[in-house]
Amino acid sequence: MDADDIFIDTDSYDFHLKQDASIIDAATTAPIIALGLTFTDDIDGQLRTTWDIGADEASIDFDPTVMQTGGDYSTLALWEAGVQTDLTADTTRVFSHGGITGTIVDGDTVTGTTSRATAIVVHATTAEILLETVSGTFVSGEQVQVDTSNHVTISNAGNPANAVAKIDGAWSAADTAAVEINGWTTGANNYVKVYTTDGARHNGTAGSAYVLEPTVPADGILILESYTQIIGIEITNWTTNFDGSYDGIHIGAENCLIDSCLVHDDGHGSENNSDAGGIQVDTASINAGIVKNCIVYNLARWGIAIHQANNSSLKVYNNTVYQYSF
Repeated sequence: MDADDIFIDTDSYDFHLKQDASIIDAATTAPIIALGLTFTDDIDGQLRTTWDIGADEASIDFDPTVMQTGGDYSTLALWEAGVQTDLTADTTRVFSHGGITGTIVDGDTVTGTTSRATAIVVHATTAEILLETVSGTFVSGEQVQVDTSNHVTISNAGNPANAVAKIDGAWSAADTAAVEINGWTTGANNYVKVYTTDGARHNGTAGSAYVLEPTVPADGILILESYTQIIGIEITNWTTNFDGSYDGIHIGAENCLIDSCLVHDDGHGSENNSDAGGIQVDTASINAGIVKNCIVYNLARWGIAIHQANNSSLKVYNNTVYQYSF
């Protein structure tokens, strides 16, 4: 068993489990039961339901697809509204299943046929179901149902969740709704991640794959929740001849990651008073996180900036910034 295949970063002594670690869901509770022990939490205070080997109970990526056609959601904004939940709660859990019988829609109430546990459906994909406000303890192998015609059979007892938007497939038109990451509860071990697969990711040039191009002036992506990751997104034309202050990516939270994004041509047009910028932090006294490997160009004002945010920090490296005012 290779430690590098199991732990996130052994060089930095981060022994949280990787998503595909073989020891996830591989522990037994028999010794705990035999000894009459009562602890149920891991080193981070997360509730253990399907136990992993070691000190950490891994959070599992729940990753519905965002696709122009055929996905779980057709826009990134619909994904944000649909999956938004308290990721840190012990009553929020992601379960594996073998397929949906009938139909399960967001907001349905479900019940375990064996455990009689109940929950609200955040969303169900073809292989996983994310539940919130769980009451009771679901058991592996039971049917979790809306009713006898609409159900899944779960194959574990649930894990803590990360919320992931997997933007996938071919896009012949832009995604035209601005996105606001807000209203979640996140944590270091329960993050929000938005990323493009290889098939939907730009190749470093404009218009080569998925593009976020809002039709109403707004920040392209406004991040108000800490521990948010934005990876491989192209954003353009978010101001559309507006003279206000909007950014391609606006960071108002801590410990965020912006990686491999293409942010360009804000769309201010003839509006000389536009304050449109590329990637900006404007909240005081925060550790905003990291911006790396991004290409940012053709902007009314700043490329990558901390603006009027005293005592804030942002790590910026390996970016290309071109044609901006300051």
